Amino acid sequence: MTESAGYAHVRAPTPLRYTVSMSQWRYKKRKQHIVVVGLVAVVLATLTFIVMRDNGLRFLDGVNLIFHEAGHLIFFFLPGILVAFAGTFVQLAVPIACVAHFLGRGARVAALVALWWVGESLVNVSIYIADARVQVLPLLGNGEHDWAYILGTLGVLEYDTVIASLVSFLGLGAMIGATAGTAWHAHRLAQGARAVR
Repeated sequence: MTESAGYAHVRAPTPLRYTVSMSQWRYKKRKQHIVVVGLVAVVLATLTFIVMRDNGLRFLDGVNLIFHEAGHLIFFFLPGILVAFAGTFVQLAVPIACVAHFLGRGARVAALVALWWVGESLVNVSIYIADARVQVLPLLGNGEHDWAYILGTLGVLEYDTVIASLVSFLGLGAMIGATAGTAWHAHRLAQGARAVR
């Protein structure tokens, strides 16, 4: 008996069998991806509701504050009004840079989460702008109110609440858009999974 005859009972995998198993594996992975993206959409929707109800998220506002204060330190050498604006600029620039980074890598869901952060940060900024005249918010180190100085220098201090409303509208729009985009992405993945199956 030859050596090959001893393996006659062993059936080699056919291309069709291999294709079916790969298809099932892809379907399982796609289903897991759908669940994760769907959960992200639910979380973003919940957090959007909380931000609309409470005017922000404490833990994320703390992160925003770190970048805001870093902006003042980084651009301390600029003229006064630009130093005042640098805090808000960096606070918004960091999540916007995250959106650009994730889009460049083709990570759409991560980019949508970063876009949601941009929106939440805008809502946070709008609260600061609306406080320009009344100045009831506690300031870090009891320093000068950035937006009172900015709007006062530009001669539009009396429009602080109007400007704040516009910024808040943009922020909520970004948050709702990011949430809807994530839900739509989960829906498209589900459609694709059904087609693969």
